[in-house]
Amino acid sequence: MIFNWNQTLLQLLPEFTRARGPYLYTRKGDRYLDLWLMGGFALMGHRAGRITQVLKNRVSTGLVFDLPSIHQKRLIKTLEREFPEYGNFRIYNSWEQAKSSIETTLDRTQITICDPLLTNNGGIAALWRPFAPDFKELPQVILPVFPFQIGGGPVIAGFKKKHKAPVNEFLASPLLCEALTRSIYDLKKFIPPCINTDLTAINNWNYQHFYFIPRYSESEYQEIFKCFLSNKIIISPHHHCPSFLCAEISNGDTKKLINLLKL
Repeated sequence: MIFNWNQTLLQLLPEFTRARGPYLYTRKGDRYLDLWLMGGFALMGHRAGRITQVLKNRVSTGLVFDLPSIHQKRLIKTLEREFPEYGNFRIYNSWEQAKSSIETTLDRTQITICDPLLTNNGGIAALWRPFAPDFKELPQVILPVFPFQIGGGPVIAGFKKKHKAPVNEFLASPLLCEALTRSIYDLKKFIPPCINTDLTAINNWNYQHFYFIPRYSESEYQEIFKCFLSNKIIISPHHHCPSFLCAEISNGDTKKLINLLKL
């Protein structure tokens, strides 16, 4: 599906014990610059904004399982305000379930979910990424990638108002719904970092805002991944998925990153 990571490359990563901002830390105290950021789900960095406090507060109430709550309704209302062109938002428990519902609603088979960083044609359905280039034509369905820092969270699909998506019976955890709502508001205050170096001359990467899109073949990319990792920098474990720089980093890390991007 959309975020189908190369498991062989993932197995090369060391075990991490904590994370903060753009960095991951091992038990031995080694620090790795994380440019993967779970494909954008940790776009603002690890432990960013107020999400951590929201999660702590929600866990303390004990309401964490997939049960009916006001938080799912609040999430839907927030999405409707942020994306007025899309009036029908649905929550799914997997990308497969979301894709199946989209195909049923639009009476299509085998749709492709586009990525705005890889094409300017939104097609039928497309990811929505913060600060990514706008599509020439809005897709019929968007699937927002919000930085809510929790793996295995729900998948959101927003249908244009003319489409009536079937009401699914999936109940999302109040913990996840509240974290997602908080991330939407935190995202409004997020200021993307900037590398004060001209990166347009880097032939094998396309740099947009803070997105790094590789141009390598799959076999070439595996070796590039290993090279970055040996320099304690983690890039996306899939050659079609972008990497991200979510925060200002030290001059030393910036210099090392630029040198690696020129490979």
